[in-house]
Amino acid sequence: MRRTLFGVGWFATIIVAFLFGRLSKNTSLEIPAGSPDGADRIAVLRGYLDAKKWEDRLAFVRRPDIVKPYMTNVYENFHPPIGYSIGPGESPGKSVLFPNVQFCSYAVTVPAQGTALEQSLQYMLVKTKKGWKIDWEATSMLNPISLREFQANPTNGDFTFRVTANHNDYYNYQYSDTKTTHYSFAVADESGVTLCGYARKNSEVGKVMFGLLKSGAGRYLTISARHTLESDVPGYSGTADHSLFEITGLISDEAISPPFDD
Repeated sequence: MRRTLFGVGWFATIIVAFLFGRLSKNTSLEIPAGSPDGADRIAVLRGYLDAKKWEDRLAFVRRPDIVKPYMTNVYENFHPPIGYSIGPGESPGKSVLFPNVQFCSYAVTVPAQGTALEQSLQYMLVKTKKGWKIDWEATSMLNPISLREFQANPTNGDFTFRVTANHNDYYNYQYSDTKTTHYSFAVADESGVTLCGYARKNSEVGKVMFGLLKSGAGRYLTISARHTLESDVPGYSGTADHSLFEITGLISDEAISPPFDD
């Protein structure tokens, strides 16, 4: 299962339509052929999109207690949608790191208000013990801070990011002499900011990421990252470039949100 990566304007579309819900008329639904529980997924999407109050959407999302504070801010000026078109969706896929977890995405098309243009939003669903639920964190590519903020404020500690990732071949500054010891990866967040992350070739995270990205197509990942400071590199006497950082963990091989105990 794959979605288009590094697309222009994806997050802007989410902000304009998904988050504020200003949609147009003519709702239509298509249930994917060959999907026994396709109707259940459509019902979850429709229940979420048809909610008259944003609080009613909590019934259709995973980890509502965690995402409620974010949704409170996002939906401060909530307007319920008056129309949308749900595409056929993709066949459910399985996580590589969490093989018992099924997930899939649906494209929801909305006419841009006051124009003849259409906007396409991607909603990610995960199958839970209570049935299919929208993974709101994955759908909105939620990060506690942006990659730009991370770059601008070097500090100790690990940070979690949902990113699009692909192989890279950039070795410079504090990573100038690490080509034999580290893999290089280009990572971008929902705003389109791209930084360079490095993982040791002999580490579990390095081996798994290299395998996941070996096709060169790029994919969504959830990673943990840590700044590489000058003091972290023995023998390095220059200034660290804070657009380059160490990837310390692979949390999910998608943007979906562990733990999956719901």
